Amino acid sequence: MKYLKATISLFIIIAVLLNWNFLLAGGKTTSNVTDVDRDNEPEYWDRADENLLDLTADITVSAWINGETFAGAGGGWNAIVAKGDHTTGYDFHFLTEDGARFRVFQGGAGILTHNVTLTAGTWYHVAYVCDDAGGAGSASIYFNGTGTSTGTCTVNNNNTIEFRVGSTEAATSRNWDGQLADIRIWSRVLTATEITDVRVDPCNFANGASLVGQWLFDEGTGTSAADESANALTLTGVNTPAWVTSAPYTACAGAGGAPPEVPQIIWFE
Repeated sequence: MKYLKATISLFIIIAVLLNWNFLLAGGKTTSNVTDVDRDNEPEYWDRADENLLDLTADITVSAWINGETFAGAGGGWNAIVAKGDHTTGYDFHFLTEDGARFRVFQGGAGILTHNVTLTAGTWYHVAYVCDDAGGAGSASIYFNGTGTSTGTCTVNNNNTIEFRVGSTEAATSRNWDGQLADIRIWSRVLTATEITDVRVDPCNFANGASLVGQWLFDEGTGTSAADESANALTLTGVNTPAWVTSAPYTACAGAGGAPPEVPQIIWFE
């Protein structure tokens, strides 16, 4: 009987340990969570269909990105910003499925690409612009402030699809694995000089009246990300994104001699 009791106690201890490891993996707050865990339950930021984010004319998307890996269950689709499903809307992502490249679907027609190999754990600034010009305009991708690829864009962005940062509605596995920061969207075309300025001096950049949304992800806790624009388009974290202390750029002084802004505390997937 003593042997039986000791055996049962050992089983209980093992069960508790297994359950604790399961809780850790489910919470995704440790570095032990595998990429498979992440891909099966992707973490991202979301907002239900919002007309302001349809962007039926000019568009500029700016983002700071830092990848942990660049090949997931989606065949290497690493979503940055999306409000589309490849037949409507826009989808800006980094693709390693058929070569290391940034790619943009917009309006279900134009696909603009820029080939570049990224180093894991490194911050990069990327931007995409579409000058609508009556429905068939010019598009460009910028990498670290420099224009790299140009093409055409056909705007077809009026849809009822939700807006996501770090994922896309086209497939739940096509999610970003790493960190994203300071996402900005305008309903106008930024010039090449402005793209450089927003990268070099982001804290003091004059966004202008056409800023649709800006999310710093500097809350450091919780599942709510505030919008710095006048539209107050708050995002909600899905599957409890974790937070880590990191910054794509150093703190810079605020206008009028205000104290320096605190570097971002960014989530990872």
